[in-house]
Amino acid sequence: MLESHDQPPLLGLIKAGVYLNESFTHHQLTMSSPVATPSSDPASIASHWLSMWAKACTNADVNAFDSLFLPHGVYRDLLCLSWDFHSLNGRGNIAKFLGDDTRLARAGFHDIELDEDTEFGSPFFYPIPGAPSHIQGIQFSFTLRISTPAATAKGLTRLMKDLDGEWKALTCFTTMW
Repeated sequence: MLESHDQPPLLGLIKAGVYLNESFTHHQLTMSSPVATPSSDPASIASHWLSMWAKACTNADVNAFDSLFLPHGVYRDLLCLSWDFHSLNGRGNIAKFLGDDTRLARAGFHDIELDEDTEFGSPFFYPIPGAPSHIQGIQFSFTLRISTPAATAKGLTRLMKDLDGEWKALTCFTTMW
């Protein structure tokens, strides 16, 4: 069991309000608006984020890929980018891994599409653990093809708004399928 001072850094940042679209005045935290509102459409938001991710992948643009994550976001990959399992925490670590040996370019991710035929269904709002109940993120799954080695893959992403109101990946997971 983790003591409160030993909690994982990301959970601590969420509880502290760093990723919760809040305004900071004189180091006081005040809620200005929830991350997700009823007028938000999770499918449109997921499609938009995934199209930017697909563009970064097809252009092998490591910096664009990296910028789609929260500063302490996590990218997990099982066999899509190397013959190993990887869990990368934070933008700099994600960019370094993708840029090593031109890994993102060599993989050749393409044909990236939302996958609504999974048990998860269409993109949906999910509650963020440790956050007030009105703070929500968006979860969705997707499919993609890999050029090297020739394979298909699946992915699962959870988005949250950053302090600027931009939807960024809290987590993104890809696995060869």
